[in-house]
Amino acid sequence: MREVGVAVVTVIVAVAVVVGSVPASAVAVDTYVDVDPRNPLYGWERFGESVKELVYTNDINWHLDRAGERVEEYRACVEDSPGNADKYDFLLEDYVKRVKRVRELADEDTLALVLSVLEIHQQVLEYLRENVVPPQAHAALDTAISESATARSVLEERFPAAARAYRENIGRP
Repeated sequence: MREVGVAVVTVIVAVAVVVGSVPASAVAVDTYVDVDPRNPLYGWERFGESVKELVYTNDINWHLDRAGERVEEYRACVEDSPGNADKYDFLLEDYVKRVKRVRELADEDTLALVLSVLEIHQQVLEYLRENVVPPQAHAALDTAISESATARSVLEERFPAAARAYRENIGRP
C-alpha cells in the first residue's frame, strides 16, 4: 500500500515539473529568441509572451514594446513578400489590441512617450501602405493606422496640457 502512495506522489511531482516547464521554456524563447511569424518557433514565442502578459498586464511600456514588435514583424514579413501581406493581418490585429490597451493605461506622465512611439508606428504603417502592401491587403493596415491616429487624438484630448507641452517640446503648435 505504501508503494502505491509513493508512486502517486512521484507521478504528481513529475506532472507538476512538466507542466511548470512548458510555460517556463516558452517564456525563455520569448525572452532570448527574437523570431517572426515565418520561423517555426514563433508560436512558442507568442505563447511565452502570453504568459508574461499575466505579469505585465498593466505595464504601458510592455504594451508599447509589443505594439512596436508587431509593427516590426509585419514590416519584415511584407517587405519580403508583399503579395502575402494579408497572411500577416493577425499581427496588425494584435497591434490594434496593444494600442487600445496603451490608450487605457496612458496618463500625463507617459503621454509624451506614447504620442512619439505611436507616431513612429503610424509613419511606418503608412509607408508600408503606400509603398509595399498591395491595395487588396489594405483593410487591416488601414485599421491599424486608424487606431494609432485615434489613440493619439483621444489621448491629446484627455490630457490637453501634457499634449500641448509635448507639441511645444518637439516644435509643433
